[in-house]
Amino acid sequence: MKKYRYVYFDLDSTLWDYENNATKALSVLYEKYVLEKYFQVFAQFRMLFFKYNEILWEDYREGRLQKDLLRTRRFEMCFNEVGFEDPGLSEELNTEFLNISPRSEALMPGTLEILEYLREKKYRLFIITNGFTHIQKLKIKHTGLEGFFEKMFTSDNVGAHKPHRSMFDYCIKSVHAKKAESIMIGDDLKVDILGAKACGIDQVYYNPSKLIHSEVITYEIEHLLDLKKIL
Repeated sequence: MKKYRYVYFDLDSTLWDYENNATKALSVLYEKYVLEKYFQVFAQFRMLFFKYNEILWEDYREGRLQKDLLRTRRFEMCFNEVGFEDPGLSEELNTEFLNISPRSEALMPGTLEILEYLREKKYRLFIITNGFTHIQKLKIKHTGLEGFFEKMFTSDNVGAHKPHRSMFDYCIKSVHAKKAESIMIGDDLKVDILGAKACGIDQVYYNPSKLIHSEVITYEIEHLLDLKKIL
């Protein structure tokens, strides 16, 4: 087994339970703004949000969309799907969503236990995220994660996004790490895992949904506590 020293985690859906926390925030918005006037059921609103959020995040990572547009357009596109248009309401929903969601506290199963374990083992822990800096800081503050990590690298601060190699290279160099002693853990096969692989960093694909793929990767786990078998 290789001797790793530097452990890099993705944040959303790897440690912080994005789906659960976002769903709770969307539920609050649905009730507060009586969105049943526009959507048949909450499940429709939720499904459309996740659908367009994923599409727009891909555009943002590839430089095709500015972050301010990403935030408002995901709600605009939900409304457009049901034949309604109100940019002011979309802006208000976005503001509320960004106020509620990052303060939600749901973590992926085993998060605190595995971080305690890794800290006791004296690993150097970092976060690499494409999320916006102030939003990601709120997430780790309200979940008590900030004490585990030496530093959080965000696409805002670095000026690059996963899966681009420049993001990983910057993070490695800034902490004076060696690639042979580094490992990246994330839930997104393309963004986290193949991005790290292209940079020459070993990877752990966190795949709780058991998604089928044909990529050759270093490790694959279904639960965060499975990291104890690797680290």
